[in-house]
Amino acid sequence: MYARCPHCRTTFAISATALRAAHGKVRCGACLEAFDAIATLLDADPPPPVRAPSLSDEVPEVLREDLVNAERARRARRRGVFFTLASLLLCVLLVGQYGWFQPAELLARYPRARVAMEQLCERTGCRLAERRDPARITVLSRDVRVHPRYEGALRVTAQVINTAAFPQAYPRMRFALYNVNGQTIASRTFEPRQYLGRRLAPRAEMAPSVPVQIVLDLLAPEEAAVSFEFRFL
Repeated sequence: MYARCPHCRTTFAISATALRAAHGKVRCGACLEAFDAIATLLDADPPPPVRAPSLSDEVPEVLREDLVNAERARRARRRGVFFTLASLLLCVLLVGQYGWFQPAELLARYPRARVAMEQLCERTGCRLAERRDPARITVLSRDVRVHPRYEGALRVTAQVINTAAFPQAYPRMRFALYNVNGQTIASRTFEPRQYLGRRLAPRAEMAPSVPVQIVLDLLAPEEAAVSFEFRFL
């Protein structure tokens, strides 16, 4: 004979002798609850529970192939998303390495990336090449006259301005004198500390749209000069 626990539905075998000795009262070995076994007696062991049908069991045979193909398509999409994200990450790493080892070349190709590169270098300690565009430095006024204190010398003064939208390093400056035939009779290239007449910080820069005064003292050439030129290098 078999008895079924009314609390947890566990079925177990029980003999008539044991049932009589306990006066029909037994305790379930699974949930430890006591119950009247006589009221739940079964003549045979109940059949095992029926397994719930899976999705493939519920789908008609004619549609199972479509179901399999749909599952394969979902897996392929997931793999595609993974490979796309991995490719993007590799591209970002590649650009980062290129910017780290070749910052000047990267900025030459993509000038608008400079702000992002500057922010990156602030965090990582890399160094960018200085932005330079000497052609954007313009002479506002200029004058060459006899030196007020030294005979045979000239004093050259000029006011220049950086018309670029960004600060740039002070350039080297070439000053040339020409005769009446347009021939060069004297020329010299000056470093920033020479034409500014003051000590510069190691990375001093010309601010945009701020005039800068230049003063040069140099020997006068033997031949008379009728014109002169400033060129920034």
